[in-house]
Amino acid sequence: MYNFIEILCIVSELWMLYLFLNAFYFTSRQTLAKTAVSFCLFGAGVTILSFMPGVAFLRILFVFAGLTILAKVLYHATLIQGICSSALACVFIAVGDIITTILFNSFGISNRILVERGFARSLYLIIGHFILFAIFIFVCLLIRRSADTLSFKTVLPLLPCWSVSIVLSCLLAWQYVHTDDNMPALYLFVMLGLLYTNIIFLYFTSQLTKHALHEKELELTKHHYLMQKKYYDNLYQQNEEVRALWHDLNKYIRAIQTDSDNQALQDVTDRLNSVTQLVDVQNHTLNVILNEYLQIAKEHQTKLSMDIRVPAELNVNTVDLYIIIGNTLDNAIRACDILPPEERTIFIKMKMHHRVMYYETRNPYPQNQSLQNKDSLHGYGLKNVRNCLDHYYGYMKTSVENRQFIFQCHLNT
Repeated sequence: MYNFIEILCIVSELWMLYLFLNAFYFTSRQTLAKTAVSFCLFGAGVTILSFMPGVAFLRILFVFAGLTILAKVLYHATLIQGICSSALACVFIAVGDIITTILFNSFGISNRILVERGFARSLYLIIGHFILFAIFIFVCLLIRRSADTLSFKTVLPLLPCWSVSIVLSCLLAWQYVHTDDNMPALYLFVMLGLLYTNIIFLYFTSQLTKHALHEKELELTKHHYLMQKKYYDNLYQQNEEVRALWHDLNKYIRAIQTDSDNQALQDVTDRLNSVTQLVDVQNHTLNVILNEYLQIAKEHQTKLSMDIRVPAELNVNTVDLYIIIGNTLDNAIRACDILPPEERTIFIKMKMHHRVMYYETRNPYPQNQSLQNKDSLHGYGLKNVRNCLDHYYGYMKTSVENRQFIFQCHLNT
């Protein structure tokens, strides 16, 4: 029975290590079966060493080597990165063991009893994994690399349950020391159940977060399709207008030669000016996004000018580009709506320097708007923009110069 509890504790430790690697690295394109088999083989080795007496140091070395291999095979990690993260995980495991040992020693339970198969060791393992669980969760929050990983908002509801579990485990250890009766094994299964309740609660909470983000991505993908369709419709219309103008060009030239008041010249000029304006930068995704907002700005009688110098391929997620550019331009257009049409101008600047992308928007705002309240002009959606920038370890700032609201951000791509 105690061996069964130790195996279940090892399984929970494997899940924590899996969570730890996911927080550090992006996964490679590996199948679920390959990931499961890799962790099962790793877990089998850990289990065998856990049941062998006097090989604690060898177990730590195996965990270090196994995590390094898993990081290299299953994740986008270099060998040096795998070694560093594995060493860090082993340090956390050692720290958890030390804290648990000190706790049990303070209750009067000796280390000799802790290495023997029995109630005390099983309780030691359960409390140790509660503490290890807390350490790994805290580290995952600190190194959070994307929106679909753990967040403080996700973990916050778990704190009361985790705290109560630790207190109950300590009370059970105290009772074990101060009673002469044999402790029922059912107590251990209750504590083990609390450990797995914490794990399952955190797992399903994170899955719900991923599902919500996936739904949002599907919605933006649908919007992207509609924008692409509109872009190609405009492109087709422009092509047809140019073909028609080219077809009639010779007629206009002959008319200009014979028309004394140059009415034919005015007609051809008007037709050239009526050709639909389209944005054409190197990047296709930016073409689609900027063309949509060019049309929206036109509908709002707002002039949209831009300086775009980016490569054809950007290492920025399409959804993140929509959120960053869309929210900032929506806010800029909303701010310009308050102004007279002749003052409505928005300037966009985007450029790449090495692997850093710089993005900037400038727009005027009403004269009666207080400088202290400048954030209210662009407050909508900037929280989502900041979350997107966190994916790329970027930053943003807003400022006001000469009655111009300026948004600037950098993304590490």
